[in-house]
Amino acid sequence: MSLASTSIRASDPRLGTSRVTAAMLLVGCWVIVAGSSFIATFGRLPDGLSNDDAMRLVGVRDLLAGQLWFDLTQYRLGLNGSLMHWSRLIDLPLAILLAFFRLFTDTPQAERLTMAIWPLLVQLPTLAGMRALGRALQGEMAGNVALVLGMFLAPVVGHFRPGALDHHNVQIALVLWAAAWTVRFTPRDAVFAAVAMGLSLTVGLEMLPAIAVLAAAAGGRWIANGDRVSRESIAFGLSFATAVTLLLLATVPPSRWFVAACDALSVAHLSAVVVGGLGFALLAETCRGWGLAARFTGAVSLGATVIAAVAIVAPACLANPYADVHPRLQEFWLANVAETQTWLWMLSANTVEAIALYLPPAAATVLTLRVAMTARDETVPVWATAGALQAVLLAVAMWEVRGAAAANAVAAALIASALLKLLPPQNIATLVFGQRRASLALAFLLTPLVLAAAGHSVARAARLIGGTPSEAQVSARTQCHEISAYAPLTNLPTGRVLAFIDSGAFVLAQSRHSVLAAPYHRNNDGNLAAVETFLASSEDARANIVRNGIDYVVLCPGAPEFRIYERTGDGLAVQLARGNAPAYLRPIVFGESPLRVWRTKADGR
Repeated sequence: MSLASTSIRASDPRLGTSRVTAAMLLVGCWVIVAGSSFIATFGRLPDGLSNDDAMRLVGVRDLLAGQLWFDLTQYRLGLNGSLMHWSRLIDLPLAILLAFFRLFTDTPQAERLTMAIWPLLVQLPTLAGMRALGRALQGEMAGNVALVLGMFLAPVVGHFRPGALDHHNVQIALVLWAAAWTVRFTPRDAVFAAVAMGLSLTVGLEMLPAIAVLAAAAGGRWIANGDRVSRESIAFGLSFATAVTLLLLATVPPSRWFVAACDALSVAHLSAVVVGGLGFALLAETCRGWGLAARFTGAVSLGATVIAAVAIVAPACLANPYADVHPRLQEFWLANVAETQTWLWMLSANTVEAIALYLPPAAATVLTLRVAMTARDETVPVWATAGALQAVLLAVAMWEVRGAAAANAVAAALIASALLKLLPPQNIATLVFGQRRASLALAFLLTPLVLAAAGHSVARAARLIGGTPSEAQVSARTQCHEISAYAPLTNLPTGRVLAFIDSGAFVLAQSRHSVLAAPYHRNNDGNLAAVETFLASSEDARANIVRNGIDYVVLCPGAPEFRIYERTGDGLAVQLARGNAPAYLRPIVFGESPLRVWRTKADGR
């Protein structure tokens, strides 16, 4: 009997699962991951917050305190307030949760519950999105394996720990579902995909390259199939243009509707989506009967028109997104932010973690493109779309480390699907989750958690064999990055604080003080003033302190940011850490706090 006659197809009904079984598997995986994360983390809240989580909490508090929906200014940040580039779409559900919990408990406990529950609520549709993408590519079993693999994605799971209030977890969920709906691409799926893409752009622009690939994939589907997908193409184009237009009107203040901003949804992006979406729908409707070459020419012309529209409305948005950050801030702040570094920096800083972050999406890219090149049926465009999406997400992650989470989330679905396609099951009795044992083992070996565990074990063994002492385990969050460290500031009269850039969000979250600096690129003037003051001599720093109305100087000598100042000379930050405070600063003692705080004298002398 030939191999072909004994093998079974991935679509074989014996590999299927009922809706009840699939739902049970989804909920079971979610309970395991979310439950363990909740138990391990809830007791540490709010100290589990990152800078962005803390700033998001501050924005939600302001919204509940009466700040207007369209007013995105953080009035306690910078020289004269700072307009944030974030979206209220994330603030809204957080505010609803917080207001709900306030009905039953006090505000601090309500905030802790909100911090714990929200990320876990987002995690469920994210896991479902991994399964949906795998299922769309290669059937039920691919979806189930993708779901189980998702439990081992440490770079992804970290975005759903209790306290993860920033928008990245929502973006991961949206890009997974947008990809799944684009792969299926029925008329209804086309609408859903367009809405998901619009929501993603509104929440934040980090997934813009992925959204561009998925939109281009819809165009490619029309080029390849013509009139057979005209309904889907028209639905997608109209829905995309409509969704982004309505979302911009709902989240951007009217005074900024015609202001081109490159770091948040604005007329710059609206012009591209409206021209592209409406133009695509028009092509699909009016160009029926066109041949392949004519459709290709029309699509390329439309793409050129979209680029021209952006170049006319906002030419700066086609350049480096960080071009407006002051060169000194590039050197003393942005160049030292871990999540904005490249893969080469990550490889040199932590080789084991770099392999764990980048090998899974790299493997998914290779496997998926391999399927696309070897397939001989109508699934070629589907696999080409998946491969292009994964390749772009990998490129984004190589440019900036923070893109690795989305790249790994998509990789879970693609690895499961591609292995099932390349290594089809031969005998139903020998399968596990519908996969060959070998391919399933390979899939699990490619998960970041397993790669990291293996890498750390090898590194530890190498140290022991070499007779070198084991390195002390360094926590990713020092005391300087824990909100509780800033609690003593609450007892001081309200004023403006000069602190390190990475301390700003925590000061805002823990107190009613305002801060000069925080890690947000729009606060260019405030961040620059803080850096220059810490670098200046004591006398020059005094002039800056008086000019900027500083009431308190807060220093956390253990912060990684301090090492940057320490390497550059003997400015104010270094002198303060050495205990050489100038006469115009009066120390305030806080006992066990890692902070060092000084009150400026009224006359600045």
